[in-house]
Amino acid sequence: MPTVVKGPIAYPYNGLAATTAGQFRVVSFNVLNYFPVGVELDLSPVSQAEYNEKKARLADAIDDLLKRPDIVAVQEVYNLAVLQDLAATLGGYTAYLQEGNDSRSIDVGYLVKDGVSVANVRQFDRTTAGCDDSGRAYDRPPLAIDVTVAGEQFTIVNNHFKSKGGSGASGACQLQQANRLRDQVAALETAGREVIVLGDLNQFEFEPPLAALQTGSSLTNLWGSAPAEFRYSSHYQGALQTLDHVLVTDGLDDAVADFRYAPISTDYADRYLTNDGHKVADHNPAVLTLSFGAAQPEVPVTVSAQSRCIAGKAYVAVSARNDHTGPVGFEVESVFGAKSFTDVAAGASGYQSFATRQVSVAAGSVTVTATGTVGGQAATTVVTADYPAINCA
Repeated sequence: MPTVVKGPIAYPYNGLAATTAGQFRVVSFNVLNYFPVGVELDLSPVSQAEYNEKKARLADAIDDLLKRPDIVAVQEVYNLAVLQDLAATLGGYTAYLQEGNDSRSIDVGYLVKDGVSVANVRQFDRTTAGCDDSGRAYDRPPLAIDVTVAGEQFTIVNNHFKSKGGSGASGACQLQQANRLRDQVAALETAGREVIVLGDLNQFEFEPPLAALQTGSSLTNLWGSAPAEFRYSSHYQGALQTLDHVLVTDGLDDAVADFRYAPISTDYADRYLTNDGHKVADHNPAVLTLSFGAAQPEVPVTVSAQSRCIAGKAYVAVSARNDHTGPVGFEVESVFGAKSFTDVAAGASGYQSFATRQVSVAAGSVTVTATGTVGGQAATTVVTADYPAINCA
């Protein structure tokens, strides 16, 4: 018998860590024909057992492999009822979906984790005439939600553009759809909102529709920031390719902590386990992790202030000790003047005695701004220290 050698891909997939404090995760996932019992799929109606297996495997993918994202934007869902059933199976999620124009009744929707603030769920261009198979602008109209996280507000737009099959290399219909969506994003930006555009856009990263989305808006495609070895979301006739994308407007650039594709669909063989999320669909989820309100590093410093009498005059003395392991700078400010110290060594102090030129002073405070590098990041800490009133008469 042949010797079985494990390949380089870990099973189960372990490429994602759970989010930490201050992080927010958004996933785009084409879940592949999530249909209810009795609806025809692959020339036969979906049985109860098939439906239960699909639901259980999707739940495993979202719960275990994707580490329960804050928002999952899904494509190819039959209706709100089945998405609500999946939300109930997961627990702690609410489903959102609005019916579109698709002849197979596949729609886009959201699973939103409890505690996440969303509002204003709406479709774009549902009844607008256009190039898609239904004669409308979109068979699956974009579905938008407004999200508030840690005081930050932005809009997510979930999309499933016209199928790439038969559309030609230029994707003329997808280009029209991209131009419409770009105009919607531009209007949101004019109104002061940041935007995340995501979904199955059925176009490669280098094709005109992706360029159109990034022309006339500040959207940037995050495809190029994904780890190069996993920069794909599907495969066709043996070729790896990317049809699923996430784009963000420039006001969210600094909040992007990580972007990657989770290859739970392309990199695994069918395992025939009824509760296994690997290869439950034919697209890899696109995973965006944002960082909002994360704690900033602080420079450790001890500050003290005292009132003193010298030759019948009042002085305010300030000491700032560097408790860090590296050099820091101090900026000491008071109503009687200011003093700067640069490259104060670890354990050393900066000291300044301010002459008030008065016989007495009321109680007050001084401010010390410490700057340095902590954990490889530039850090600034501001400390206020009080001094008592004194009379030197």
